[in-house]
Amino acid sequence: MRIIATKNKDIRNEEIAGISVHPERIEVLPEDTDLEGDNKFRGKVVEMNYQGDFTETRISLNQVDRFITVHLSNEPGQNARFSLGGGVLLCWSRHSSNILIG
Repeated sequence: MRIIATKNKDIRNEEIAGISVHPERIEVLPEDTDLEGDNKFRGKVVEMNYQGDFTETRISLNQVDRFITVHLSNEPGQNARFSLGGGVLLCWSRHSSNILIG
């Protein structure tokens, strides 16, 4: 699994401990969406928990044995197209990836 991030030129590669992205910055699309972009991963919805303004949704990634948690807006029609067991496409901009220094 390869995640693309915008690196500050002052950070040395050996200083990078990991990469994170805020759940609300991850876009969730139907699995058959054809999209250009930096970070694209296919997965399956394994858990959905209503949290008021959003539904916290856990997605199992197809490429690796990992999970990603995203926040789907609860505005009318926003997350109705996703259901448990359904396939999805996750994507986010390289500018939304946060480099962690360790």
